[in-house]
Amino acid sequence: MAKSEEAKLWERIKKLKLNYHMFRVESATINGIPDISGLGNEIYFWLELKANDRMDYGISKWQMNWLTEHNSKGGNAFILLKPLKHKGLKLLRIESRSVKVVAEGEDNELTLRLMLSRCVFPS
Repeated sequence: MAKSEEAKLWERIKKLKLNYHMFRVESATINGIPDISGLGNEIYFWLELKANDRMDYGISKWQMNWLTEHNSKGGNAFILLKPLKHKGLKLLRIESRSVKVVAEGEDNELTLRLMLSRCVFPS
């Protein structure tokens, strides 16, 4: 079976060999929980992977609810988006049920590293 674009993005993240503890989360019991749990620089974060060209970024109502609640309580949860038709990557964050672009850039290793560092060094 061919890997999804999100699975390929996860493989790219693992190959970076960052000094973070990150693992995939698969939950059939918690609607909306992000794909990746991570810890780096003593900062705990969550990361949802998306690969699409949708105007709403493909964020489900459960994901919107989970991300809104988590971030409103001081958490660090982000969405890493890889558009399919356009080259590039975007790091998104949900604040007050609105999607905010935290960072965007070319789809390469350096940009991917910088975006992941924004998860552990939030501004």
